Amino acid sequence: MALEIDWFFQHVEWLHVLSIPVFTGVVGFLINWTGLIMLFSPVRFHGIKVPGMRQLSRVLPRKIQEVPGILQGGLGWQGIVPARAAKMGSIAVDKAIDKLGTPKEFYQQLEPEQIAEHIVQVFEPEMPGMIEEIMRREHPALWRDLPPRARKAVIARVQSQLPGVVR
Repeated sequence: MALEIDWFFQHVEWLHVLSIPVFTGVVGFLINWTGLIMLFSPVRFHGIKVPGMRQLSRVLPRKIQEVPGILQGGLGWQGIVPARAAKMGSIAVDKAIDKLGTPKEFYQQLEPEQIAEHIVQVFEPEMPGMIEEIMRREHPALWRDLPPRARKAVIARVQSQLPGVVR
């Protein structure tokens, strides 16, 4: 055993041995730095559009579809974070809102009675025009044959029911 160790120390070039951690450190640093750059850069898609790629991408496996640019019909690159910004933002907002409270709790905090009153005030002047438009579209013959007093009665009834519906 002692002879093997002596042989090792005599025949190993120490420069090679000492260079191993240096080179592995440099390679590791470059790989990590490249990964970070690829996560965030470029913000917009850079590449070429390939005719027919958009249609072909719909039948490709899901993992290939996730490569930025494939679903848009191109070959190139876009940073992972910018390519998924909408999805990541949606997930972040959903998680933050889930921690803050339910939609019902938010609505209760916003003073629903005042919101309902505001909605009624805003829509009340527009209601006759909206009712006319909806009735002409949905039941044109009925609306055309109704006398003006009956039309006014329908509009008055809808306006009287609006606060209850909004609440």
